[in-house]
Amino acid sequence: MLYNLAMATDPEPQIADDGVQEVPLTIARPLLTRMIEQARENGLMSALTVRGRRRIYLVTPECVEQARRDREEVRALREEVTRLRDASPDA
Repeated sequence: MLYNLAMATDPEPQIADDGVQEVPLTIARPLLTRMIEQARENGLMSALTVRGRRRIYLVTPECVEQARRDREEVRALREEVTRLRDASPDA
């Protein structure tokens, strides 16, 4: 591949269609403080990528706790649906 001056040497973080900032792992280290502040101040979720594939997300502790609560609620709802389905006379 020929190199030309129009080619970027280090890609910049991009905001994907789903609103997640994607940052190649190869350039993440010097941007980490900024990404943490963006998560805390603006709620911006970042994904560290390797060869364009998301490998890990940077989110706030509140986001993780909300995801845990949501997962538990979904589990409880699924159990209730199963219980109701099993108790139904049509089952």
